[in-house]
Amino acid sequence: MSLFLLPGEIEELTGLQQCSAQRRWLDANEWIYQIDVRGRPKIARIYFNQKMTAQKVTLTQELSNYSVNVLALRRA
Repeated sequence: MSLFLLPGEIEELTGLQQCSAQRRWLDANEWIYQIDVRGRPKIARIYFNQKMTAQKVTLTQELSNYSVNVLALRRA
C-alpha cells in the first residue's frame, strides 16, 4: 500500500478529474497536501484516514509508544 493516496483515490475523494480542480476542492475543504512536479496533489494516507475518521492523533501520542534503550547507547 502506498504512503500517499493514488490519483484515482483523490479523484474519488474530490469527485474531480483535473488536478487544478482537485486542489481547489482540497483548499476549500481545508485538506493538507503537497503538490508533486506534475502539479498533482499528494495526500498522505495516514492523514486521509485521520481526517475521514475524525481521529486526532498527535505526534506525542505516537511517540509515547516508543522507549529508548539507554543501555544500548553506552560504550563498552
